[in-house]
Formats: sequence, structure tokens, C-alpha cells
Amino acid sequence: MPRAADKRLAWLKNFYAVLLTCFLDFGMTEEDMTSIFDDMNAYDYTLQLQTASEKYYSSCTKFRKGILGSKESKTSRTFPTFSMPLNMPVAVKEGIMFRIMLLVQKLKTHQFCNSSIAELLGILGKEVLVDYATMKPSIGLFFSAGFVQLKFKKYYSDGLWIECKRGNEKVFTYVANLISGTSFIDKRLNLIANKPETRYFRAWYTLHDKIIGLVSDIVTIVVEGNE
Repeated sequence: MPRAADKRLAWLKNFYAVLLTCFLDFGMTEEDMTSIFDDMNAYDYTLQLQTASEKYYSSCTKFRKGILGSKESKTSRTFPTFSMPLNMPVAVKEGIMFRIMLLVQKLKTHQFCNSSIAELLGILGKEVLVDYATMKPSIGLFFSAGFVQLKFKKYYSDGLWIECKRGNEKVFTYVANLISGTSFIDKRLNLIANKPETRYFRAWYTLHDKIIGLVSDIVTIVVEGNE
């Protein structure tokens, strides 16, 4: 079972699509398949919600800085609004992955299951032991199209929790919780226009939406002033 949230969703979609062609051979019912379909869609929607929430958080941050700006503006500002993802699925009980893994165990011991079917379903493979308590991200900073880009490797995590402090800031604050991809682009403007600032980044791996392991080394980059 993949650890990264986006890859886990891809695994679920493949698992459902393949199982749909042979569920009767495993002695399953259409109701069983509907339950898997509902779980898959609910999990997909949670990822869409988190992505939408991150965009809304960014909009609110930009709005807050704009409305508290030192220069008076005659332009009236409209408060940012949160846009819910479309096509909300039916509600399901907690424990989606627990139910799926119980099903996988049953399928692997069923008489119809063989190595070919198991491989297609994505349930064939050796166990990998991971010491999550000692996992520590290694992050790199680059400039991409004028913005700071952070890159990392997920390994067996779901994603990365990123914090940053800039310029004369004394404490680190939340920037993003990445659940897809292995890079993040920081498009924030400098705290003071036309004045270079040093940005300090640190990060933790996440698993099941919780921070795990050890914090990364702090990495820095200097961002030139902007208008």
C-alpha cells in the first residue's frame, strides 16, 4: 500500500477498476463493490478539500496583508470565499484503509487469487519495514521562474509539513502541508518591498495527516527585493 496520499488514491482507483472485472469470482456482491466505490470517492474528496483549503489559506493570507497595508487605497476589497469542490460524495464511516486492508487479506487467501490477479490488483509485493520515528526530510531550495522552489523526496511518507520564517521574524510559521507532488513553490512577496530578505525553511514528514519523525535541517535562501 503506497504511503503518499496521491499514490494511495491512484492505488485505490486501480484496485477498484480491476476488482470490478472479477469480484464475482471472489464471491463478492454488487453491494460490496458499491461500498468500495463510496470509500474511494470519499477519500478522493478529502484530498480535494485539503487542496482547496490550502488555496483558501493562501488567499486569506494575501488578503490580510493587503488590507493591513500602510498605503491607503480607495479600492474596496472583497473578502475571500472558500470554494467547495464539486460533486460531494456520500458520507462513509471512518476507517477506509482499515476496511480495504481487511479485504485485501481475504482476497490474497481466496482460492481464485493467483500471482497474476494479485499483481493486477496491486496486492502482490513484499513488506517494507520503515522506522518512522527516525525519518528526517532532506530539502533543497532553488529559484524557479523568479520564485523559491522547495524539493524533497517522500520515501514512505504521505507528504511534507513546511514551516518558514522570513527576514527579522523570530518564529517559524506554517506554510503548507503537501500531500501531492514532491515540490512546493513559495510565491509570497517579500515582507518589505525592494528589500532582500532571507527565508529559513524547515519541514517534517507527515503520515495520515500527522507529523512524524525528525525535523529537517534548516535551509536558507536570499530573495531579492520586489515591487
